[in-house]
Amino acid sequence: MKILYVEDKPSENIDRIIFFFKKYLNKDIIKQLKDLKDDESGYGASAEEIQQIINSSNNIWFEYNFYQALKVLNNEQNKFVLFIIDRNLSDSDYDVEEIQKIEPNYSEEMSVNFLGFEGDYLLHKLLYENVDVNNKFFFLTANSSDSLKNLEDIQKHIEWGKFSSDNFIDKTDNRQKEKLRNVINGHQQMQVQLENSEYLEILQKYVGEKTVDEFMKLMIDKDLQIPDALVSCRKLLESILTILAEIIKPTNSDCWRYKKGKKELKLSTFINHVTNEEIVYYSSNTIVEMALKNIKTISSEFGAHQDLKSDKVLATNNTVQSLIYNLKDIILWFGDILE
Repeated sequence: MKILYVEDKPSENIDRIIFFFKKYLNKDIIKQLKDLKDDESGYGASAEEIQQIINSSNNIWFEYNFYQALKVLNNEQNKFVLFIIDRNLSDSDYDVEEIQKIEPNYSEEMSVNFLGFEGDYLLHKLLYENVDVNNKFFFLTANSSDSLKNLEDIQKHIEWGKFSSDNFIDKTDNRQKEKLRNVINGHQQMQVQLENSEYLEILQKYVGEKTVDEFMKLMIDKDLQIPDALVSCRKLLESILTILAEIIKPTNSDCWRYKKGKKELKLSTFINHVTNEEIVYYSSNTIVEMALKNIKTISSEFGAHQDLKSDKVLATNNTVQSLIYNLKDIILWFGDILE
């Protein structure tokens, strides 16, 4: 998941970009942005250069053009947990006919009505598509009075509680900028993603988006029942080991079975193969060996079949946390093998 940031004058606002997003941009990205800002060659920093640097991050996606921002919202809005949008995007040219290719209802009249308030259209779009933006969408405005201009266009959203006037951030007010930075820095999902970036990068690179989503749900969803969390650990393990088995092609044909014509990994057999055979990708790693067996055994015994009403000693939240740490060790081991 990422934060969408839309600003049409990025070369003038590199300091503000760093101020808002420093926590989620690595040192190399921040250095590149500062170098562009301090460049005395006379060429200046182009919006394209700034975009390329920021978008190399796993956490922030930047657009400087109304058309491109609209295109991203059309195609990938579910990828964003926060929307930080400059309300006025008129400084970067956009063509109405080009916009109509992706928004057929966008007219010349609308382009006049929204001139200087292009961000309002992006807000309308999300709200009319029933996206919950109340704590996700923030306008950047040029000054405190700017937030009052054209406010009647979004007043009904405020009255119905779908948007808040507090989500207007005055770019000239340090206290308001600090308030927004606190929202950005304190976002739970982004923090979890940052803390687990090493594991997520491996899953993203070698296993796929579905597994990334499963891992994030396991890390974030506090309402996840213990059996469901254990099942999730097992599913993640199966996804990882299936990829591994496809790559290393174990000589033991019993590692696979066919169910309804679909090839499936026999988890126990493959784990035994990995931990018992003298093979090049495994070097008597006791930590990984125990982690593999723990997830397989505990998820089988206490996962989907656990009776939460039973008086017997059952799996607890501590059990779940221990398996999550086991899973993280396996992900690192898996990443090392594939590297």
